[in-house]
Amino acid sequence: MEACCRVVRNSVLILSILIWLPRCGSAQIRRTGVDQLDRIAAVKRVTDQAELANIAVEDDDPVVQDVAISMITDQELLGKIVFSPDKPPRYVYSRGAALRTLTDQSLVATAILKERTQDWHLDPDDYKDAVNMLTSQTLLAKVAVETKSDFVRTLVAKRVEDQSLLRRLALTDENSDVRSAAVERLTDEALLAEIAVKDKDADVRASAFAGVRDELLLARLVADRRVPTATRFFAIERGVPGVDFRRLAGNLGVQTSDAIEAFGRLHLALTDPIIAAHSSGIAVDFSSRRNSVRYGMSGGYELLCEEVTLALVRGSTVVASETGDCSFPQMITYPAGTALGAFPHRVSTLNLAALMAAFFSIADIPEEDLIKLARSGTIYEIRSGAVDNMRDRASLTKLALEDKSGGIRARAKSRLSTIRRGKN
Repeated sequence: MEACCRVVRNSVLILSILIWLPRCGSAQIRRTGVDQLDRIAAVKRVTDQAELANIAVEDDDPVVQDVAISMITDQELLGKIVFSPDKPPRYVYSRGAALRTLTDQSLVATAILKERTQDWHLDPDDYKDAVNMLTSQTLLAKVAVETKSDFVRTLVAKRVEDQSLLRRLALTDENSDVRSAAVERLTDEALLAEIAVKDKDADVRASAFAGVRDELLLARLVADRRVPTATRFFAIERGVPGVDFRRLAGNLGVQTSDAIEAFGRLHLALTDPIIAAHSSGIAVDFSSRRNSVRYGMSGGYELLCEEVTLALVRGSTVVASETGDCSFPQMITYPAGTALGAFPHRVSTLNLAALMAAFFSIADIPEEDLIKLARSGTIYEIRSGAVDNMRDRASLTKLALEDKSGGIRARAKSRLSTIRRGKN
């Protein structure tokens, strides 16, 4: 009986609190000490907009703050919450929640543009939400032009539709993230092709390249050395129509260390009848990774390099491969006044002659075919690789004395010396 009486007394007490809560002010709601659900129920009974605003700012519980803010329809009150200086740390939370409740687009834009101070700021997620709330292209353009924040300009560039503004951001903005975001929304393929060649940042150039669909423009870009090497390789492997491997290969009679020229020559080499007869199922593969070295007292200058690997593969098996050498200098000199940061990519040099020599060795090409390749091959690296695997001294001597290419003559002499020493 006594237990039943206690239950009744507690029930009456809770009921009394719930009846009393809606009549009390925000400070009294916070001081009641009842649990969160009861306080939320009390807040939901408040109809006074100013009182809801007080609860939204002053309450210690973010859930209660959210409930209060969700019930505020007065845009002016919501604006006051957004633009008032910080009070306790919890105020930053209520500011973001109020901002997400605003329906007045001009107030949202004003909040995005408001300069951060010691006692006023938005969290990054608040900026993201605010930019996504803007549906007015006029206001988005205003924010893009007026904001001092690279982060905000990047967010806005992803939503702007005005092609003239996107062009301006892509060509003139100092921040590479902003330029990249703008490039991804540009539709002018001729402009994208220009950016793919001229932008100082490799990632921006790659983004621009990815937006080009015109086959003629793509074929020209693939052959342009100013486009990042990895991007050009990707485009070639993607099957860009019109790619001329002969054009990529450069001067075939002279040794190359250029990765793209080596790539073109390797494709051409596989079409040689003799090589084709010994390379069934062989394909050209590549990979690249960024390498860098820092210079300066504080390491503030970074020199970048694309380290390229070319390989001949059969299915998933690598038959022969060669990795390029970035050959970073020990010291570099930049003009006075040069800003700290990363500098344009170098492309690693690549020894295609060594790759071809390794492949010929593995493919076990007969001596008579090696002699034919060494004498009549049109690609320097095919001839060089063949010479490195020949054993016929008479043929090597003839090449060492009579070949028109100084490189091949030197290679033949070196091969003869190796054979005489009995090393191979």
